[in-house]
Amino acid sequence: MAGVGGLVPASLVSSLGAALDVRRAVETGTFGGDGTRVLAAAFPTVLTIELSPELHERAKAKLADLDGVAVLCGNSTELLSKVVDAQVPTLYYLDGHWSGEGTAGAEQQCPVMDELELIAAGHPDDCVLIDDARLFCSAPPPPYDPRQWPTLVQVFDALRAARPGCHVTVLDDQVIATPRAAKPVVDRYGQELAARQEAEAIARQRPPLIYRALDRVRARLPGGLAGTSSPQ
Repeated sequence: MAGVGGLVPASLVSSLGAALDVRRAVETGTFGGDGTRVLAAAFPTVLTIELSPELHERAKAKLADLDGVAVLCGNSTELLSKVVDAQVPTLYYLDGHWSGEGTAGAEQQCPVMDELELIAAGHPDDCVLIDDARLFCSAPPPPYDPRQWPTLVQVFDALRAARPGCHVTVLDDQVIATPRAAKPVVDRYGQELAARQEAEAIARQRPPLIYRALDRVRARLPGGLAGTSSPQ
Protein backbone atom coordinates (compact mmCIF):
# COMPACT_ATOMS: atom_id res chain seq x y z
CA MET A 1 0.00 0.00 0.00
CA ALA A 2 1.04 3.61 -0.16
CA GLY A 3 0.05 6.38 2.17
CA VAL A 4 0.45 10.08 1.48
CA GLY A 5 3.38 10.44 3.83
CA GLY A 6 1.79 11.24 7.17
CA LEU A 7 3.98 13.23 9.52
CA VAL A 8 5.86 10.85 11.81
CA PRO A 9 6.00 12.47 15.29
CA ALA A 10 9.78 12.69 15.71
CA SER A 11 9.80 13.55 19.41
CA LEU A 12 7.40 10.74 20.31
CA VAL A 13 9.13 7.96 18.39
CA SER A 14 12.50 9.06 19.74
CA SER A 15 11.20 9.13 23.33
CA LEU A 16 9.56 5.73 22.97
CA GLY A 17 12.76 4.29 21.58
CA ALA A 18 14.76 5.56 24.53
CA ALA A 19 12.20 4.49 27.14
CA LEU A 20 11.77 0.94 25.81
CA ASP A 21 15.18 0.38 24.20
CA VAL A 22 13.54 0.03 20.79
CA ARG A 23 16.25 -0.22 18.14
CA ARG A 24 14.20 -0.92 15.03
CA ALA A 25 11.26 0.58 13.12
CA VAL A 26 9.05 -0.99 10.47
CA GLU A 27 6.94 1.26 8.26
CA THR A 28 4.16 0.37 5.83
CA GLY A 29 3.44 2.91 3.11
CA THR A 30 6.79 4.49 2.26
CA PHE A 31 5.31 6.98 -0.23
CA GLY A 32 7.95 9.75 -0.63
CA GLY A 33 10.20 8.53 2.17
CA ASP A 34 9.84 11.57 4.43
CA GLY A 35 8.50 9.50 7.31
CA THR A 36 11.21 6.91 6.75
CA ARG A 37 13.85 9.60 7.18
CA VAL A 38 12.35 10.67 10.50
CA LEU A 39 12.36 7.08 11.70
CA ALA A 40 15.96 6.64 10.57
CA ALA A 41 16.98 9.55 12.78
CA ALA A 42 15.55 7.73 15.80
CA PHE A 43 16.42 4.08 15.10
CA PRO A 44 19.55 2.41 13.69
CA THR A 45 17.48 -0.03 11.62
CA VAL A 46 14.40 0.85 9.54
CA LEU A 47 12.45 -1.41 7.17
CA THR A 48 9.88 0.32 5.01
CA ILE A 49 7.37 -1.38 2.70
CA GLU A 50 5.81 0.18 -0.39
CA LEU A 51 3.33 -1.52 -2.71
CA SER A 52 3.71 0.79 -5.71
CA PRO A 53 6.79 -0.13 -7.81
CA GLU A 54 7.07 3.46 -9.03
CA LEU A 55 6.94 4.97 -5.53
CA HIS A 56 9.28 2.26 -4.26
CA GLU A 57 11.97 3.09 -6.84
CA ARG A 58 11.61 6.80 -6.20
CA ALA A 59 11.86 6.39 -2.43
CA LYS A 60 14.75 3.95 -2.71
CA ALA A 61 16.77 6.51 -4.62
CA LYS A 62 15.79 9.31 -2.26
CA LEU A 63 16.82 7.31 0.81
CA ALA A 64 20.03 5.85 -0.61
CA ASP A 65 22.14 8.09 1.63
CA LEU A 66 20.79 6.48 4.82
CA ASP A 67 22.62 3.55 6.37
CA GLY A 68 20.43 0.95 8.05
CA VAL A 69 17.36 1.63 5.88
CA ALA A 70 15.89 -1.15 3.72
CA VAL A 71 13.21 -0.14 1.20
CA LEU A 72 11.08 -3.17 0.31
CA CYS A 73 8.56 -3.43 -2.51
CA GLY A 74 5.46 -5.55 -2.04
CA ASN A 75 2.24 -6.06 -0.13
CA SER A 76 2.56 -5.29 3.57
CA THR A 77 0.34 -8.22 4.49
CA GLU A 78 2.82 -10.56 2.82
CA LEU A 79 6.07 -8.92 3.88
CA LEU A 80 5.24 -8.15 7.51
CA SER A 81 5.12 -11.84 8.38
CA LYS A 82 8.76 -12.07 7.28
CA VAL A 83 10.03 -9.12 9.35
CA VAL A 84 8.10 -9.53 12.64
CA ASP A 85 10.58 -10.56 15.34
CA ALA A 86 9.54 -11.67 18.83
CA GLN A 87 13.11 -11.07 20.05
CA VAL A 88 13.52 -7.46 18.90
CA PRO A 89 11.44 -4.54 20.26
CA THR A 90 10.09 -2.68 17.23
CA LEU A 91 8.12 0.47 16.51
CA TYR A 92 5.58 -0.13 13.75
CA TYR A 93 4.35 2.88 11.79
CA LEU A 94 1.34 1.76 9.76
CA ASP A 95 0.47 4.11 6.93
CA GLY A 96 -0.03 1.55 4.17
CA HIS A 97 -3.63 2.34 3.28
CA TRP A 98 -4.68 3.56 -0.14
CA SER A 99 -4.80 7.34 -0.47
CA GLY A 100 -6.28 8.01 -3.87
CA GLU A 101 -4.65 8.85 -7.18
CA GLY A 102 -0.92 8.26 -7.29
CA THR A 103 -0.93 5.52 -4.65
CA ALA A 104 -1.39 1.76 -4.96
CA GLY A 105 -3.95 -0.57 -3.39
CA ALA A 106 -7.37 0.62 -4.57
CA GLU A 107 -8.61 -2.98 -4.55
CA GLN A 108 -7.63 -3.39 -0.88
CA GLN A 109 -7.82 0.10 0.51
CA CYS A 110 -7.03 -0.52 4.16
CA PRO A 111 -5.03 -3.59 5.24
CA VAL A 112 -4.51 -2.37 8.80
CA MET A 113 -6.52 -5.15 10.48
CA ASP A 114 -4.43 -7.80 8.70
CA GLU A 115 -1.27 -5.87 9.60
CA LEU A 116 -2.22 -5.81 13.27
CA GLU A 117 -2.89 -9.53 13.25
CA LEU A 118 0.54 -10.19 11.75
CA ILE A 119 2.52 -8.01 14.15
CA ALA A 120 0.78 -9.54 17.17
CA ALA A 121 3.53 -12.16 17.13
CA GLY A 122 6.16 -9.51 17.88
CA HIS A 123 7.96 -8.42 21.05
CA PRO A 124 5.96 -7.38 24.18
CA ASP A 125 7.59 -3.92 24.03
CA ASP A 126 6.54 -3.24 20.44
CA CYS A 127 4.86 0.12 19.80
CA VAL A 128 2.29 0.75 17.08
CA LEU A 129 1.38 4.05 15.43
CA ILE A 130 -1.39 4.11 12.81
CA ASP A 131 -1.71 7.24 10.68
CA ASP A 132 -4.95 8.92 9.52
CA ALA A 133 -7.05 8.05 12.57
CA ARG A 134 -9.80 10.34 11.27
CA LEU A 135 -10.57 7.80 8.53
CA PHE A 136 -11.53 5.25 11.20
CA CYS A 137 -13.62 7.64 13.30
CA SER A 138 -16.41 7.82 10.74
CA ALA A 139 -17.07 6.62 7.21
CA PRO A 140 -14.18 7.96 5.10
CA PRO A 141 -15.20 10.37 2.34
CA PRO A 142 -15.18 9.59 -1.40
CA PRO A 143 -13.30 8.17 -3.21
CA TYR A 144 -12.77 5.77 -0.28
CA ASP A 145 -15.03 2.72 0.05
CA PRO A 146 -16.27 2.64 3.68
CA ARG A 147 -16.87 -1.11 3.41
CA GLN A 148 -13.12 -1.64 3.23
CA TRP A 149 -12.30 0.39 6.35
CA PRO A 150 -12.59 -0.73 10.00
CA THR A 151 -14.05 1.54 12.65
CA LEU A 152 -11.88 3.11 15.33
CA VAL A 153 -13.45 0.74 17.88
CA GLN A 154 -12.45 -2.25 15.77
CA VAL A 155 -8.87 -0.95 15.53
CA PHE A 156 -8.74 -0.44 19.31
CA ASP A 157 -10.15 -3.93 19.90
CA ALA A 158 -7.58 -5.49 17.57
CA LEU A 159 -4.73 -3.72 19.34
CA ARG A 160 -5.93 -4.79 22.78
CA ALA A 161 -6.51 -8.36 21.62
CA ALA A 162 -2.95 -8.50 20.30
CA ARG A 163 -1.48 -6.79 23.37
CA PRO A 164 -3.71 -7.14 26.43
CA GLY A 165 -3.19 -4.28 28.86
CA CYS A 166 -1.50 -1.97 26.36
CA HIS A 167 -2.14 1.77 26.42
CA VAL A 168 -4.14 2.92 23.37
CA THR A 169 -5.10 6.47 22.50
CA VAL A 170 -5.52 8.91 19.60
CA LEU A 171 -3.37 12.02 19.29
CA ASP A 172 -2.97 14.35 16.33
CA ASP A 173 -4.71 12.06 13.80
CA GLN A 174 -2.75 8.97 14.85
CA VAL A 175 -3.71 5.88 16.82
CA ILE A 176 -0.94 5.15 19.33
CA ALA A 177 -0.52 1.84 21.16
CA THR A 178 2.33 1.22 23.58
CA PRO A 179 3.14 -1.01 26.55
CA ARG A 180 1.53 0.32 29.72
CA ALA A 181 4.97 1.26 31.05
CA ALA A 182 5.33 3.82 28.26
CA LYS A 183 2.06 5.64 29.04
CA PRO A 184 3.90 8.54 30.75
CA VAL A 185 5.89 9.08 27.54
CA VAL A 186 2.70 9.27 25.49
CA ASP A 187 1.01 11.50 28.09
CA ARG A 188 3.92 13.94 28.04
CA TYR A 189 3.82 14.06 24.25
CA GLY A 190 0.07 14.71 24.38
CA GLN A 191 0.53 17.59 26.83
CA GLU A 192 3.28 19.14 24.72
CA LEU A 193 1.14 18.75 21.62
CA ALA A 194 -1.87 20.40 23.28
CA ALA A 195 0.26 23.30 24.53
CA ARG A 196 1.75 23.84 21.07
CA GLN A 197 -1.64 23.72 19.38
CA GLU A 198 -3.07 26.19 21.91
CA ALA A 199 -0.15 28.58 21.36
CA GLU A 200 -0.65 28.36 17.60
CA ALA A 201 -4.38 29.04 17.97
CA ILE A 202 -3.69 32.10 20.14
CA ALA A 203 -1.10 33.36 17.66
CA ARG A 204 -3.61 33.13 14.81
CA GLN A 205 -6.05 35.29 16.77
CA ARG A 206 -3.56 38.06 17.59
CA PRO A 207 -4.14 41.39 15.79
CA PRO A 208 -1.68 42.52 13.11
CA LEU A 209 1.68 43.78 14.35
CA ILE A 210 0.93 47.42 13.48
CA TYR A 211 -2.11 47.45 15.76
CA ARG A 212 -0.18 45.87 18.61
CA ALA A 213 2.54 48.52 18.25
CA LEU A 214 -0.06 51.29 18.31
CA ASP A 215 -1.65 49.75 21.40
CA ARG A 216 1.67 50.04 23.22
CA VAL A 217 2.08 53.67 22.13
CA ARG A 218 -1.48 54.56 23.11
CA ALA A 219 -1.01 53.06 26.57
CA ARG A 220 1.90 55.45 27.22
CA LEU A 221 0.15 58.65 26.08
CA PRO A 222 -1.98 60.79 28.40
CA GLY A 223 -5.59 60.37 27.44
CA GLY A 224 -4.83 57.61 24.94
CA LEU A 225 -4.56 57.80 21.18
CA ALA A 226 -8.01 58.11 19.63
CA GLY A 227 -8.96 55.93 16.72
CA THR A 228 -6.00 53.55 16.80
CA SER A 229 -7.08 50.72 19.05
CA SER A 230 -6.74 47.15 17.83
CA PRO A 231 -9.78 45.76 16.01
CA GLN A 232 -11.81 43.32 18.07
